[in-house]
Amino acid sequence: MKRLLATQFTPIYDEREDRLRLIFNINYPTRYDMWVTRNFLVKLIDNLFGFDLNITETEQTTTETTNNTQKEIYPFEKTILLLENMNIKPTPQGYLITFQDNRQIVESELNAKDFDNLIKHILSPVKYKWGIMY
Repeated sequence: MKRLLATQFTPIYDEREDRLRLIFNINYPTRYDMWVTRNFLVKLIDNLFGFDLNITETEQTTTETTNNTQKEIYPFEKTILLLENMNIKPTPQGYLITFQDNRQIVESELNAKDFDNLIKHILSPVKYKWGIMY
C-alpha cells in the first residue's frame, strides 16, 4: 500500500449516512476521503486518555484545518471506505498519526498541540449530535 502524507484535514458530517466524512488533503487538489463512524470515534477517545500531550501555550500550530458546514455530502466518483484503523506513535517531534482503510494509508506527523487540535477539529461537526466530548 502506498502511503500518502496529509497536509490538511476537513471533517464533514453527513446526516443521511450518520457518519463523519474525513477529507485528507494530500497536495492540493489531491485528496482522499474516509468515513468515520460514531463507534470508531468513541473507541478513539477512550484510547486517547493514555497519551500525555504535555501541551504548552508556546508551541506554534502548523497543521492547517478548515471547517466545512455543508449539510450533506455524497460520494460521486469513488466509493468511500470506512476508516478501519488509526495508529498513534510518539516520535521525537510529536506524534505520527496513521489512518487506514482497506486500500490506503494516510499519515501525518504533528506536535502535541497540533495533535490535540486535530482531534478537536475532527470531533467538532459531531460532538453535540453524537454526544462525544474530548
